[in-house]
Amino acid sequence: RSRDTNVAKHPHLNTTILSWTNKNRQHASPEEKEAYYLTDGPQSFWYLSQSGTYDGEQLIVPGIDDGREYKEMREAFHTMGFSSDEVQDVFRTVSIVLWLGNVEFVAAAGETSKVQDAQ
Repeated sequence: RSRDTNVAKHPHLNTTILSWTNKNRQHASPEEKEAYYLTDGPQSFWYLSQSGTYDGEQLIVPGIDDGREYKEMREAFHTMGFSSDEVQDVFRTVSIVLWLGNVEFVAAAGETSKVQDAQ
């Protein structure tokens, strides 16, 4: 049986996983946020700031209790038999995708491009 894994159809999945970037919510421990370089909050990430669920301070999806959803997601990892290392890998991967979303490219010679220098 196949599952529908199209994240665009499940925006609450994005915000559940990423709600731990919210500064004023304590879903993830400060140590987890620091380990994945997510201490500055969602405004630091282009993908999140463009998501339509960012209100300038935190990620919000009306009708979704992201604290409850986050707890249930962590419990689901356990139920499905994910090891602690595998859960860390999931969060590490999400963090990497967020940081890569901040990389900007500019045109270079010919039909090539390069990473824009940091300002």
